Amino acid sequence: MNLTPKYDNYFWDLDGTISNSQEGIYNSILYSLDKLSIETPSEEILRSFIGPPLYVSYMKYWYPGNEEKAQHAVSFYREYYQEKGVYENVVYPGIKDLISSLKDAGSRMFVTTAKPTRYAKIVIEHSGMSDLFEAVYGSEMDGNRSDKTELIQAVYDDYPETKNQKNIIIGDRYYDLQGGNNHGIDTAAVLFGYGSKEELQNENPSYICENTEELKSNLSQ
Repeated sequence: MNLTPKYDNYFWDLDGTISNSQEGIYNSILYSLDKLSIETPSEEILRSFIGPPLYVSYMKYWYPGNEEKAQHAVSFYREYYQEKGVYENVVYPGIKDLISSLKDAGSRMFVTTAKPTRYAKIVIEHSGMSDLFEAVYGSEMDGNRSDKTELIQAVYDDYPETKNQKNIIIGDRYYDLQGGNNHGIDTAAVLFGYGSKEELQNENPSYICENTEELKSNLSQ
C-alpha cells in the first residue's frame, strides 16, 4: 500500500496494538496463580492485566501495598512466559503492512511497551518485524521504566532530533494515551485491543480507531 504519513515518528504499544497476546498472558497469569494457590480470577481481571506493569496488577488484586510479594508472583509468571507465553501471540491483521508502508514512506517506527525489553524484542522478531522498527523500548526486568511517559522520553534521549518532530503514540490502554498527553503529542486509541471505549475516551485521544482500516486512514494522508 502507498501511504503519505502524517507523522515523522510513530510510537507503538505492543500488546493489544501490534499483537494479540491474550493467550500467552492469560496462560502465564494462570500458571503463577496456580503456583501461589490462588483461585482462577474472572475474565475481567485477566483482561485487565494486559497493558499495565505486571507487579501493579498483582498488587491491585492480591497483594495491596506489598510490592515484594507482587514481584514474587511476577517471577512465577515469567517462568511460564519466557518458555512458552512469549510465543503465544499473533499480529493483528493489517498491522504489519501498515507499519511497513509508513516506514517505506520515510517515517520512523519505535516500540514503546510496558513489557520488558527482552521479551518485546522476542515478540517483534518472532513476528518477522525486527527490520521495521528503529528501536524497541520496554521496561526493565524489575519493572522500572514501564511508564509510557518515561518510554517516550527514552526515545527522545537516544534520538534527540525526534523531540521537535511530529510524533504520535498508538495504543489500546489509557496508559498509552496519558504518556502521549504528558509529552503533548497526538494519540491514537485502538478499540481492537484490551481497553474499553470509555477508558480511552476519558483521555481525549486525537483519534479513536475501531479497526486497522480506520487506523490507517488516521495515521496517513
